[in-house]
Amino acid sequence: MLSFSETRSVCCLRKIRARNTAIIGTKKERALR
Repeated sequence: MLSFSETRSVCCLRKIRARNTAIIGTKKERALR
């Protein structure tokens, strides 16, 4: 079982990754227009 700090860091990494993919997606949409 993971410790609390480990699970929290994984959660933060997932949030950052999701935010980065969203930013890249918006940049692609703007480039297409």
